Amino acid sequence: MRAALICLLALGGCRSILDIPSEGRPGCPAPCRVTVNGLAVPAESLTPVQAALANVTVELTGLDPSRAVTTEAGGAYAFSGLEPGTPIAFKLSVPQPAPSVQGLLNTLYVAGTTEMDDVSFDLPVVQIRWLAKVAFQCGIFASPDKALFEPGTTNLNNYFLTRSTIIGEVLEPDNTPAKLERADISVVIDDFVNVSPNPADTLPFPTTLCFLEPDPTTGEYRGVNASQTTSGRFVLFRARNDLGTGTGMGEVRIPGFPTGALDVSSGSIGFVHIKRGASTGLPERPRTFERDVYHFFKDKTCSAVCHRPPDGVAYVMAPVRPGPNGRTYRADWSASVDAVFDNLTKPFDTDCALGDTMAARVCRAMPTASLLYQKPGGLVFHAGLNLGTKDEMVVTILRWIQDGVILR
Repeated sequence: MRAALICLLALGGCRSILDIPSEGRPGCPAPCRVTVNGLAVPAESLTPVQAALANVTVELTGLDPSRAVTTEAGGAYAFSGLEPGTPIAFKLSVPQPAPSVQGLLNTLYVAGTTEMDDVSFDLPVVQIRWLAKVAFQCGIFASPDKALFEPGTTNLNNYFLTRSTIIGEVLEPDNTPAKLERADISVVIDDFVNVSPNPADTLPFPTTLCFLEPDPTTGEYRGVNASQTTSGRFVLFRARNDLGTGTGMGEVRIPGFPTGALDVSSGSIGFVHIKRGASTGLPERPRTFERDVYHFFKDKTCSAVCHRPPDGVAYVMAPVRPGPNGRTYRADWSASVDAVFDNLTKPFDTDCALGDTMAARVCRAMPTASLLYQKPGGLVFHAGLNLGTKDEMVVTILRWIQDGVILR
């Protein structure tokens, strides 16, 4: 998807001698009128522009429905003569093979408001047979047909109709796909927070979130159950509001990214396009030991080679930290999350900021003095890994300590 601003105005007649229009605002003569245009493209395609869709009805929902346009062979649409400040919210529909979805499962895409320049959007159109295939791939149904049809009928499965489906495309500032974690993604509709899994969602067939990964063999995105992705795409099935329906206004929330606006209805598909830095982002979430640090000990073989009982070199050679009531803390990174957290952080010691013999494995008072940061970071002698301070593990460890040494 692209959202490039394109100025098609001739400079002559737009500006006065001071480079500002005699009426209106800089960049557009009075009365200012702009155009919104682009292509209708299949949401599932890895090369969407090359597969632009004909026969898609594109409605700009702030305008009279009679101004809706239908794309022709090249997939192009255009709305001209719009005033600045016109809401840009699209409703997209396309004829699809059985089961009938006429009037249902429209793709809704909120893009902001017009300003002083023409603007171009490629609009993703979600088609039911791909969506049913994804629901199967995500493990919700036993087959694509079971996802598509109500049992024993040729009617569309009610699964898609009583709530909303949300699809997101999330990009970094350089337009590369963002790395996403399932636990960080939430969809809010009229103040009800949808996450996966969600203990507050007690109705049958609760919200389910999975990721969309590129499949070069089919040229499509496919549903994948995972805790994280680098594709920048996700789908959340059956988002609801407080009343249990999928209707309302809301947003997609991902820490560190701007929110993605939604205005959906039951049985609709809300598509959001989010780019880090495009506007003010949400605060980054604090790093936690369980989610962000613990896995590195296995990934880097620390828990399998050096920091394990009974004969791991680091386990044997590293000083044993004494605690109250005769408790000791060994350099064992192979135990449970809670036990390793204790081995790293206890006993609490503010003198660790002094360094040298007072250094602690994790030093809250001065995070950069922590041995857990300094040793793998190559800042002090370490018989094990010397990764440097730019390594992902070392960077994450420092961030976790700076964020407050949170367990989970």
